[in-house]
Amino acid sequence: METTHSHVGQNIKRIAKVKGISVATISEQLNMTRGGVYDIFKRTRITDDVLLHRLAQILEVTVDDLLRHGPMPASGHEEIMLRFERAFREWKNENEFLKEQIKEKDLVIKTLLGKFKGAS
Repeated sequence: METTHSHVGQNIKRIAKVKGISVATISEQLNMTRGGVYDIFKRTRITDDVLLHRLAQILEVTVDDLLRHGPMPASGHEEIMLRFERAFREWKNENEFLKEQIKEKDLVIKTLLGKFKGAS
């Protein structure tokens, strides 16, 4: 899917920034180094359909959004929605982390109680 549209790498970088998706997240999702992601940002064209589709999936946009100027907030309402989505995504990640912490603590408590009951 070769394109002569705008600078695809810069579009990808801008979309990731607006959506609050880090280079680390993109590199993990693509199973590549951060340097590889920065190399993508430098590209004016991307001809690898699989890479384009994977990037669109990670950034939650269409391939067309990547190839043109992508989703730019047209109004204050859209900017607020993007910020809300980013905050929600951060909250969700934090919530999952805390759930795992609670599970680990519960396991430690069970283990300690088992040892305490066994010592009695």
